[in-house]
Amino acid sequence: MIVGKKKCIGLIFGGNSNEHEVSISSAKTVYQAFNSEINKDRFTVKAFYINKYGDWIDSYISEKILIGEIENNTTKKQEIFNQEKINFLDGIEFQNVDVWFPLLHGFNGEDGSIHGLLRFTKKPLVGCGIIGSALGMDKILMKTIFSNLKLPQVNYLVFQNEDLSDKKVKNKIINEILKKLNFPVFVKPSNSGSSLSHHLLISTCTCLEIHLLEELLLKLVPLIQLILVS
Repeated sequence: MIVGKKKCIGLIFGGNSNEHEVSISSAKTVYQAFNSEINKDRFTVKAFYINKYGDWIDSYISEKILIGEIENNTTKKQEIFNQEKINFLDGIEFQNVDVWFPLLHGFNGEDGSIHGLLRFTKKPLVGCGIIGSALGMDKILMKTIFSNLKLPQVNYLVFQNEDLSDKKVKNKIINEILKKLNFPVFVKPSNSGSSLSHHLLISTCTCLEIHLLEELLLKLVPLIQLILVS
């Protein structure tokens, strides 16, 4: 048995991104690891669940979600949550946290946002800093930096602020893809995680390639920035 004060780990998960469920899955795995025989005498875990509306939920309910006693989709938008409140962490007790372990995926989680917030607590956190997270999340900026540093990478194309519902614009994009990239290609939103919203296109027939790209671009109309890698 290890003698001494246990470290309190602040485990943050959920979030209002499209990778909400992925975050919960990751948090459950990490929570189980901290409560294993080898770690339970060294660490305590204080869980902080952020629901799909962006509301922070208290540790008691958060832990119930991690152990499966409460379904995360039963946590509704908090009636007590007042949009006029400046302190959105009101009622959330985190003073005894020693180390933060953010497990938010995608928007507001891997883009440096949560890292900036946690910096104000003056507690260390697991993972990258603000700049590293922001650049790693934005695939366009990341690849631009790689190019400037002469680091080898696969060919890629970037499309920003294009009206994908415009047939002329769509045809221009398809022609550029067919000209500059070889199949198979991956299509990803430039500033989101890679667990969701990415697509793999595999084809050797030009007619089929065009059809697949047209179908895919229609699906991606809501996304403003795209990156394709080959």
